[in-house]
Amino acid sequence: MSWDAHRAGQIVAERYQLLAEIGSGGMGAVWRARDIVDGKIVALKVLHEDISDYECARERFLREAKALHSLRSPHIVQVFDSGVDAGVPFIAMELLGGETLAHRLKRTARLTIQEVREVVGQVAEGIGAAHEIGIVHRDPRLRYCQGQSHRRSASYLDPQRRHGRNAALHESRTD
Repeated sequence: MSWDAHRAGQIVAERYQLLAEIGSGGMGAVWRARDIVDGKIVALKVLHEDISDYECARERFLREAKALHSLRSPHIVQVFDSGVDAGVPFIAMELLGGETLAHRLKRTARLTIQEVREVVGQVAEGIGAAHEIGIVHRDPRLRYCQGQSHRRSASYLDPQRRHGRNAALHESRTD
């Protein structure tokens, strides 16, 4: 199987049926997928095949996914599963409803002071929970903040871009 040729209906890791691609970037793609074991709809993030060819990128992706399994916060997307299928790492995580903060700002142009306080506070709580277990995000962006329509709160997405200070979880960096 070639991930760069993935398609709706394809089964990943004998567990996740790809339904529709919901986003793609320089590092990988995110698919809406169905867990065929329990029927749950998840977001399935995969590295692009050319990036997956780099052992260090593949190992970091999986190490960070493993560390994030233990992270529980209503303001960080929950990771359910991770692994490798056909040489390409994937992360199965909570699929949130709502829109990203970046999309909302494009639509409304601005937030009220109260909305800013709520969003910043919730995102800070989520990032704080990650810091408590040694995970530090190096590149926070508005597109990684997503409102959750079912609970009127914000969650921080993007587990692959976090980087740990704890040597047991991640390699250290000084840049």
